[in-house]
Amino acid sequence: MTDQGLVYALLVGIDAYQSPWPALAGCGNDVTEAEAVLRTLVQDRLRLKVLRDGEATRKRVMAEFTTHLGQAGPDDVAFFWFSGHGSDEPVAAEHWHLEPTGRSQTLVCVDSRHQGVADLSDKTLSAMIDLVAESGAHVA
Repeated sequence: MTDQGLVYALLVGIDAYQSPWPALAGCGNDVTEAEAVLRTLVQDRLRLKVLRDGEATRKRVMAEFTTHLGQAGPDDVAFFWFSGHGSDEPVAAEHWHLEPTGRSQTLVCVDSRHQGVADLSDKTLSAMIDLVAESGAHVA
C-alpha cells in the first residue's frame, strides 16, 4: 500500500447465506484478519467500512462501493475485499461479445437470487471500479 494518502477500505464477509446457498464458516474471520492487517499497515490513514452477513445486500454493497470507496482521490487507495460465495450467470445481451462462454462471473450477496435480486456481476463491478478510479485513486 502507498505511504501517502488515505486508504478507503470496504470489507465484505458473508457466512450466513439463505437456501439454496450453503452457509459458510470463515468469511467473517477473513474480514477480521484483513481488518487487522490493514490497521497495522495503514494505521490512522485507514477509512474503513465493514459489511457482514445480513448487512451485505446487493444494494448496500453497491452503495458503499460508490459512496465510501468513491471518496478516494488522487494518491488514495480504494480497497475492496469480498469473502463469500461466487458464482456465474448467463451474460447480459449487451455484454455477449465480452464473454465467449456466455457466462458472467458473479459475487453472491446475502440477498442474491431472492425476491428477484441479481448477483453482483463482474461487469457491474467493473463499471463501479471505473467510476471510483476516475478520481485518480488506486483501486485494488
